[in-house]
Amino acid sequence: MGPGRGPGADVHEVGLEVTRTSQTYRRRLQQALANLLLWVALTRWTRTEWWIDVVVTNQILCEYIEHLHSSSSGKLSEARHAVLAVQTAFRQHRGHLGRAWDCVRSWQLACPTNSRLPLPFNILQAMFAYTLAEAISSTHHNARTLDLFSFCVLIRIGFECLLRPAEMLKLSVADLRFPKSSWEPDVLVITLRDAKNRASLGRLQFGMVRDPALVRWTRWLVDGAEKEIKLWPGSYAKFCKLFARTLCRLGLDRLRLTPGCLRPGAATRAFIDGCSIADLKYRGRWRAESSLEVYIQEAMCHLTASDLTDAEHHGISNLIMASTPQWDQPPALPASAFFHRDAQWRGLTLARRRLRKTS
Repeated sequence: MGPGRGPGADVHEVGLEVTRTSQTYRRRLQQALANLLLWVALTRWTRTEWWIDVVVTNQILCEYIEHLHSSSSGKLSEARHAVLAVQTAFRQHRGHLGRAWDCVRSWQLACPTNSRLPLPFNILQAMFAYTLAEAISSTHHNARTLDLFSFCVLIRIGFECLLRPAEMLKLSVADLRFPKSSWEPDVLVITLRDAKNRASLGRLQFGMVRDPALVRWTRWLVDGAEKEIKLWPGSYAKFCKLFARTLCRLGLDRLRLTPGCLRPGAATRAFIDGCSIADLKYRGRWRAESSLEVYIQEAMCHLTASDLTDAEHHGISNLIMASTPQWDQPPALPASAFFHRDAQWRGLTLARRRLRKTS
């Protein structure tokens, strides 16, 4: 994807422009632009150099968005990415596509609200307790047990630090800074690299684990691991599958909770507990308070919790009470007594070999 070419001009993207956005986002915009160009080729605009005139560009985008809206398979995200793709490929139009953005907003207002549910704290505790019991009772000293222990710790870190799923699953041992002496506060500082809002808040951001029990659990999990080792030994899809499976085993799969519910759940709980908007905005690394307000859904959190039956409330409460010692303290045995990291070691060794060959 590159800037629009003017008559006789040799305009092409340089390396810094290419690396400005992630490859995934770039492919998404390229696909959106390709779909738009295909539609233009089948309309009356096919022989028009529409990208030169901003008025014509707005008209084409408005007609394309209307086409998507009237189509049974059209999606709002396709329309939004089409406008973003045009103003990325033809930078002279950036800030001048107001008509197109008005169409996108009009479509958005007509859509039913589908807010992300906040995950209540008691359900987080129940998920931790169930998965931990499964991990400890496992007779297999293998990667499956590692998945379970890593899942237990990561959902707590994601909730405590208000992390997005991508931020949570990218964490490695090198991103953790534990207290090194008794003079330091018992706080774990987490480095977040290339976060979603890195353009506004910087490439390196941080989160803080203030819960001493979670600090102990995290130290136990990564004890002896190389700095390049990831806390989650798998893919995003694998994490989502384990998340859904745990909810299903608890009989709560009907609540439509996902890993993305950890961040709004933590924000909602902090707000209910009296955390100020300014402090919560800083802790959650929100750029604007208007973005934060979306996550503070106190009524929805109560609605999600009240949707549980008396039997479910009773079962979750008993599970939490039985696992209180484990919530506060990791096992006395080292992590190596429960699982190994052979697969991660092999992957790390191969990555180092490839790096040496290319350097």
